[in-house]
Amino acid sequence: MKKNFILIGVLVAITGFNSQAWANENTEVVSSTEQTTETTSSISETEESNNSTQMESDNQSKEEETNSSQEIEITESNNSPMGKQAQKNPDFLPADPNRRSDLVETPQLRSYALSVPYFAATEPNRPSINFIDVSSHNGNISVNDYNIMKRYGVTGVVVKLTEFTTYVNPYAKTQIENAKQAGLSVSVYHYSWFSDAKMAEAEADFFASQASALGLSKNTVMVNDAEQIDMAKGNVTANSVVFRNRLNAWGYNKVAHYSMFDWFNRKILDTAVLGLQNSWVAQYPYNPVNTNLLHTNYAAWQWSSEVTFPNVNTGIGGKFDVNISYNNLFLSSGDSYDLIDYEKDVNVKGIIKSGQNHGIYSKIYNTEGDNPRLASSPTYAGKDVEIIKEAKTVKATWYQFKV
Repeated sequence: MKKNFILIGVLVAITGFNSQAWANENTEVVSSTEQTTETTSSISETEESNNSTQMESDNQSKEEETNSSQEIEITESNNSPMGKQAQKNPDFLPADPNRRSDLVETPQLRSYALSVPYFAATEPNRPSINFIDVSSHNGNISVNDYNIMKRYGVTGVVVKLTEFTTYVNPYAKTQIENAKQAGLSVSVYHYSWFSDAKMAEAEADFFASQASALGLSKNTVMVNDAEQIDMAKGNVTANSVVFRNRLNAWGYNKVAHYSMFDWFNRKILDTAVLGLQNSWVAQYPYNPVNTNLLHTNYAAWQWSSEVTFPNVNTGIGGKFDVNISYNNLFLSSGDSYDLIDYEKDVNVKGIIKSGQNHGIYSKIYNTEGDNPRLASSPTYAGKDVEIIKEAKTVKATWYQFKV
């Protein structure tokens, strides 16, 4: 046992640590020891609430022109991943964003007139693969899949969450949960259709409400995927500012904007307004190399949408969008889960020390989702317990016990 965990007879004394138990009485629970200072508050006090307050859109004139996308039906059969149109012309990325939308009536999944080169993550001299972005087309990505990608430099993932005001990626929850369990930084993106301020606010509300429903931290990077040609009916930059401000009103202050280089280059999306350090650009050279990195003044560069990883075969032939990060925006997003360094059986009897007030949970804290606070430690103060397991994460050593 660690020296700070002192056993005296049947007294479990955890001096200088927070003791946290993790289940209701008469059920198996997990406890932790975590060093504290005089200013340390209980974990439950620093947890962000998954609940959100529904925000109301400002009333605007009924005569204001809005998107006619009510006629568009969003389904899995016509949903598209990020940067899809870029593959039509990898070098110049013409403004043909319909190729990536989940809403287009005639979906063009990944069948293109031009042959797009694909690469293996094992190839030397390619640009770094700091993070990937995924959608429903990538299917279920397991923790093991993510761990394989980590061997090739991946430390973050951007998951498609929503599109327009009706579509939600059905794989998003699992893709996010598994990424967190693998220790990746998680951001999310919304495929945008708005062409006026009213729709920008409506889409931001939809995006934020879904992020909140999944319990995503307010520290999460929220991405405006601006490539749908319908957006150009209005002022894309001005409407993107409205979209950003609406997300800010929900408490999501890390907002980035993604598009093909063509739109940034023509100032359809103006980085002078949105900020280069918040802008993520897609451009796919036929021979990307680490000695010729492009767009280094942006937050990130998506340099291919056709990269495979060994033994990862999910989704579209195991091919993924890959990105190099230039400012770590997408590598410090949200709250990732802690990895369990080890877990072993133990057999120790004792009494829970009194004078502490910490959370009780059903699982090891911050190692997976759906782990609400069940009770507080005073509930168990002075009670006999049997410690049956010990586990360690980066934050603490944890003990599972039953009463």
